[in-house]
Amino acid sequence: MALARLLFPVLAESRRIPHLLMILACHAWLATAAHAGDFTMNLGTNPNWPANSTGPVNFTMTDQYGFRLNGTASIARIGGSAVSGFPDETNAFGTSTSIGVAWDAASGSSGVGESTNTATLSFSSGGSPFTVNALSFIVSDIDPTDNNDPADRCDFVTLTGNAGNPTLSYVSGNASARSVRIGPATGSGSTGALAANQAQCIYNIGTTASNTSNADDNGSILAVWPSGTSTATVRYDESIENVYGVTNRDAAGRGIGIWAATAIVVDQSISLSKSAGTSTFTGSGQTITYTYVVTNTGRLPINTSQDIVINDDKIGQFTCGTISSDVPVGGTISCTANYTTTAGDVSAAFVTNNAVAGVGTPGQSFATRLQSNSDSETVTYSPPAVNLTCPVGSTATGSGYASGGSGNFLEEVFWFDWNCGGTTDFGAGSTVTKTWSLPNGTSVTATLTGITQSISTYSSGGYVGDVFPSVYSGVNPVGLINTYNAQDPSYTITFAATHNGTPVSLDFVAADVEETSAGESLAISTSAGSFELIEQVGSLSVSGAGTGSVSITGAGGTALVSSYGSPTFNVSLTAGGKQAFGYGVRLKRDFSDAPTAGYGGGDHRRIGNWLIGAAATTEAADYNDPNAAGDADDGVSIPAMVQGMPATIPVTVSGSGGILQAWIDWNGDNSFGGAGEQIAADVQDGG
Repeated sequence: MALARLLFPVLAESRRIPHLLMILACHAWLATAAHAGDFTMNLGTNPNWPANSTGPVNFTMTDQYGFRLNGTASIARIGGSAVSGFPDETNAFGTSTSIGVAWDAASGSSGVGESTNTATLSFSSGGSPFTVNALSFIVSDIDPTDNNDPADRCDFVTLTGNAGNPTLSYVSGNASARSVRIGPATGSGSTGALAANQAQCIYNIGTTASNTSNADDNGSILAVWPSGTSTATVRYDESIENVYGVTNRDAAGRGIGIWAATAIVVDQSISLSKSAGTSTFTGSGQTITYTYVVTNTGRLPINTSQDIVINDDKIGQFTCGTISSDVPVGGTISCTANYTTTAGDVSAAFVTNNAVAGVGTPGQSFATRLQSNSDSETVTYSPPAVNLTCPVGSTATGSGYASGGSGNFLEEVFWFDWNCGGTTDFGAGSTVTKTWSLPNGTSVTATLTGITQSISTYSSGGYVGDVFPSVYSGVNPVGLINTYNAQDPSYTITFAATHNGTPVSLDFVAADVEETSAGESLAISTSAGSFELIEQVGSLSVSGAGTGSVSITGAGGTALVSSYGSPTFNVSLTAGGKQAFGYGVRLKRDFSDAPTAGYGGGDHRRIGNWLIGAAATTEAADYNDPNAAGDADDGVSIPAMVQGMPATIPVTVSGSGGILQAWIDWNGDNSFGGAGEQIAADVQDGG
């Protein structure tokens, strides 16, 4: 917080009145220049103390930011008689102008508490007492009149405050020249102990002369009040009877100075909160509206003579609203301003602007205003929504089976690339369609909808911590990733597959292809079959396997989940930085009865729900037995056949739309390509 300091330099005609009481305002050395946040009071003008008046005198101080603080000063007197012309401003005591208090104690009333002037300074705001954070001023010309005469005097002061007594210290650094003693100490003569909040003249009984203060600081003390003070008092007494221990003294008139160089500190601050009307922009020339809310977090109201200026590094400086009534502590004032995006903002992919609020008086430079915190706002570029059909993907565009890695399904998962004819970003609201051509007449189409924040194509391995490329390499750009750090997009992806034009159901696979860090996650749900966790590498966690919703969390690794059917995946990314899913289809393998030797085997990819027999006999490798004795294919029964006689071979099949093919190598040349060796061609179910 800024510290607002109030200085009370007192300006008046210089007059010297022998034996007068003068009260000097605090910190005269601070009055030479106004510091940031200083309040200043110039006695003689603001206010002009009426001669001979004891007040109360009310005044309003205004600091260099325009904040206002009200003060009230008064002097109460008991016993003795006034000296004409006082109280009033004077330069007669010490080195600073002050309010001089001159007083003549009655005969026999020259002891502490008998003829007293009590000067009170208090502060208020809005009609209520106001506590300041620091208060200090100087009391000057505390000294004796030492002529070894019954009219001698010895000044005595006691200082108090509503929040505690002040700390007293000497203004003069010349101890041998001082005319005043501060408690705790033993007072002059028979006075006894001085408390820590008391000061008395140094009076030497006998022929030794006593020091006096004459237009210098030898008799001046600095009083510093504790934080929370709203009222400070100085009680000025005559103490010569205490010094001599008698009651018949008739001290002459004398005075001190009060309230010179008074310094008051008030914590004052404002805060700024800035927001943008949108989180994204879609191109240059777009208007972004910012809202600025300035809160008075200080201790004084912002008043109608002040204004608030916003300094925004993108927009410039402008006045924030109109202060038509005081803004109380905790109150706010708000305003808006517009910024038009540029081509440079599009290239940078974001707009970040920083703003600071400053309160002051109209026309005041921003650098000299009381300034708030700096608040920044970032609006990211999001490509405009498009309806886009990408070119067909294939092994030529980055799709296909992984070329390497430690994965368990290198030859089963066909990964989809997301090359889209040069378009890499899909803005919120876009609809994107892409088809992939797989081997053996299979085609898969995906449609992206419901994109909430921009997503982009991603080549796994773009982040040094990505594990996926070490498990399945050679397929890219395989992922869909949030375009901008810390954004959490969601989207829907719908798959459909055909084989030679006939719709089929497949096992679709989703994988974490960008390293998941702590606090990040990927979530996917499906309308098709429950997810199966088919592979997990590393220390990340997968929850929800066996259900229609899976979440991947934690750092280190990758995981593959699959769902059977023609699924719709609902995807959500929670990204401290970036997160990406990759997609593919698992084409399970079934080897035929043809042995490896000679025939080269028969490596078939399982497509859809077409089966020979009651179940698929999925194998991990070819069988090399010439008679295929180890292959338990339960869908074909070979009857005993007699040369030259017709034979019927029953084949049990399932799955609608399937077409059966069959071959016999009649001449045993290890080839099914001979004439007449295909014994069944395009046989439909039940044919």
